[in-house]
Amino acid sequence: MQLMLPIFPVDAVMISDRLGVGRKDGIITYLHCGLPIYSHVESDYRSFRFITSKFILEGLCRKIDISNCFHVSYDSVKRYVRRLERCGDSGFFTDYRRCVRVIMA
Repeated sequence: MQLMLPIFPVDAVMISDRLGVGRKDGIITYLHCGLPIYSHVESDYRSFRFITSKFILEGLCRKIDISNCFHVSYDSVKRYVRRLERCGDSGFFTDYRRCVRVIMA
């Protein structure tokens, strides 16, 4: 079986060695090993925060990688990763100031 090399588009910016991001016509697309996995509109900051936090928790990149690639503060990256850990997906897409921590039995 032949292995497929991770080939990224020329205009993609690498977040880590296997994760990249590209922008075309106002749509941000995230690539894992050259394949698109997430996309959102350029002005959708909630989705950006959710997706990048998900990458960190899944081990695809580090907090400092996100901070350096997108020029956002390291503290804000930490804050949103913590929000995803505590609240889950709904912590990014609800209008509540605080999330209710759901305890699984």
